[in-house]
Amino acid sequence: MIIVSKASVILRWSLEKASESDQVQARLFQDAILTEQIEIRLPTLWRFEFGHVLDLRQPELAKELLRVLLT
Repeated sequence: MIIVSKASVILRWSLEKASESDQVQARLFQDAILTEQIEIRLPTLWRFEFGHVLDLRQPELAKELLRVLLT
């Protein structure tokens, strides 16, 4: 199955301040991707959304996390 996701899901994988229920759902989604139960598609602008929010919330980690995600 192919899922089109928003950047906010990826942010929940990266940011610790998301609510616990959001974190649990995001981790289940991540596990489904990693075990190839689903395939993820992201809109082209996800990098900009993700980078902007990450820079606001975790500026010291933003550059490194973006580098890892974009490689």
